[in-house]
Amino acid sequence: MGRSTKAGRSISALGHLLVCLSVLALIASFAAAQGGMSRLFDEANVLYQQGDYASALEKYSQIEGLGVTSSTLLYNIANCNYKLDQIGRAILYYERALALDPGDEDIEANLDIANQATVDKIAAPPGFALARWLKATLYLLPFDTVIAILAAFYLVSTALLISVILLRRDDLRKASRIALFGSIGLVLLFAVLAGLQWWDSNNRIEAIIQVEQVTVRSSPGDGATEVFTIHEGTKVRIDQQTNGWIEIVLSDGKVGWIRADSVERI
Repeated sequence: MGRSTKAGRSISALGHLLVCLSVLALIASFAAAQGGMSRLFDEANVLYQQGDYASALEKYSQIEGLGVTSSTLLYNIANCNYKLDQIGRAILYYERALALDPGDEDIEANLDIANQATVDKIAAPPGFALARWLKATLYLLPFDTVIAILAAFYLVSTALLISVILLRRDDLRKASRIALFGSIGLVLLFAVLAGLQWWDSNNRIEAIIQVEQVTVRSSPGDGATEVFTIHEGTKVRIDQQTNGWIEIVLSDGKVGWIRADSVERI
């Protein structure tokens, strides 16, 4: 009986050792991967400063291919594409970077410059100015930040509720109750903001034209009536998709159908 217990303990210790070694191996692998990406990023930065934009883009794209996403990386990819006169790709990546970091002045400035290089200069109707302002207000804080603030105020509300229940002094309970109402109000505010951002991001699909020129038609199909023409770099909203065709809406309200492979989603 004693020998069996001793053997069991040895096997258990071996199991723990193997788990620890596996964890250490994972940590080492992660650290090596991070080091490799950091080295690639630095090399890409040097190539960009040297004016070798194609090679810099290749290295930035390798990092993206590893599943890494950040506004800085997307911004650098956009800059490389702009320097290589790939306006559609540049605008696409500036838009993606801006989606991760709303309100970043450098991204917005470079996006404006890239948009000036497009053929189509589509002016939105005056009524759309309010919609743009509302959307800008909605995204003053990134979604992850809104969720973090929401979670923080939820924890604060929970702590205040416990205080209201447990405190014996009337003045302290009253102060905690007032603070609790304020905290609950902020929880509701940020919950609504998070919900609106989630709904907008999941129901508003936008894309950038990636071909030099595309004919917009009245219905899906090459035989449909030609309505108008748009060019590389134009931003569109996708309303619906069928059989390789998408219905798009421009910022001025024009609607039509184009082939789905003419665009890439932001």
